[in-house]
Amino acid sequence: MSVPADIFAVMPTSPSSSPARHSVTVPFVPVVLGGDLPAYTLARAFHAELGVRTVVVSRTVPYAVRDAGIVDNLVCPDMDDQQALADFLHGVADTRPDHRLLLLGTMDAWIERIGRLRHLLDDRFVVPYPDQGLIEQLNDKQNFADLCAELGVAHPVTRVLDHDVPEDRVGEVLEGMRWPLVVKAADPPAFIELIYPGK
Repeated sequence: MSVPADIFAVMPTSPSSSPARHSVTVPFVPVVLGGDLPAYTLARAFHAELGVRTVVVSRTVPYAVRDAGIVDNLVCPDMDDQQALADFLHGVADTRPDHRLLLLGTMDAWIERIGRLRHLLDDRFVVPYPDQGLIEQLNDKQNFADLCAELGVAHPVTRVLDHDVPEDRVGEVLEGMRWPLVVKAADPPAFIELIYPGK
């Protein structure tokens, strides 16, 4: 979904806040699901650029945002329940009747959650992500690499190491790659749910 450049406005954190660098027309509140360190990083960026506070919705009060003066951390223990999370977010919107909520995630799993949640949200929310099918397609690292190759987009060389590749064949799969390597789960949301000894 493309968002018009004039859809948001600055909402100062306090009268003493430094003036924002940009002015636009409709008030908004950034709302980030999760509460991890990237959530705090996003909040810092919004505050530095626009002088706004960020609402972080998390299951608890995570260390990354615990004492942050630029964050309103709201606890939603039932974040895994789509309807409960949607109801909670509507409650957040109810407390800010003059603002739209820009709903963001900092990890693939949260972005997928937002994609699945979209149909339960009303027009007070802006979701800056594509539809759920495309989110799932792009979250798979192999699909992403294939799509980049198809479109001629520069991207890191990607090799898939299937779970059943014998250890003595791993070198063949990685042959020709330059070290150091970055190893990632092909499907991060699925990997988060995977439990195994030594993880």
